[in-house]
Formats: sequence, C-alpha cells, structure tokens
Amino acid sequence: MKKYTPWVLILTFVLTLAGCRSGFDGTTATPELDEIVDLTQEQLDEKLLGLSQEEIHSLWGEPDGMMYGFRGDIYHVPDSYESIMLYYDVDGIVETVKVDYRNDIEQ
Repeated sequence: MKKYTPWVLILTFVLTLAGCRSGFDGTTATPELDEIVDLTQEQLDEKLLGLSQEEIHSLWGEPDGMMYGFRGDIYHVPDSYESIMLYYDVDGIVETVKVDYRNDIEQ
C-alpha cells in the first residue's frame, strides 16, 4: 500500500491543477459588465453561455430591463451606448448573447 500512496498523491495534485487551469489563464472567467465592449461575440459566447440567471444576477446585479415574451435580461454597459441581451432557456441558463447599440442617446 505504501508504494501506491505517492502515485495517488501525484495524480490528485495533477488533476487539481488541471481543474484550476482555466482560472489562472482567465479564459473562462466571467467578464465584468463594463469589460464586454472589448470582447468579440465568440468570446462573449464562450464566457457567458451556460451560466445560470442567478449567476449573472450575482455578478452583474439586477438587470436594467427584461424581455417581453422571452426569458431574458437587458443590461446597459456603463459609460457606453451598448446593451447586452441575455436569453435564457426554460431552466434559466444563458443560451443566446447579443450586444446591441442603444437608441436612447441623451442630448
């Protein structure tokens, strides 16, 4: 049994590092709301699709608007004229992400 213990510990360590890898390079970290203007549609899809509505609300706060007739939220990007629209499936998981230019420019 003693000769297996180091191998089990090494395997556990390697698997732990592999699981933490995405957190270190930032590839799957959810962006702050004001950071989305710098991301492409592909990057937004990669980072937001699959998150729950509760996760989004805990990260970004309450939405600025909701979709009528759809399951979705609208967030206005601070210091920008862009909005991000998140559409959820029946389980409350993000299935579509769209960025749009808002028409309510104050003059």
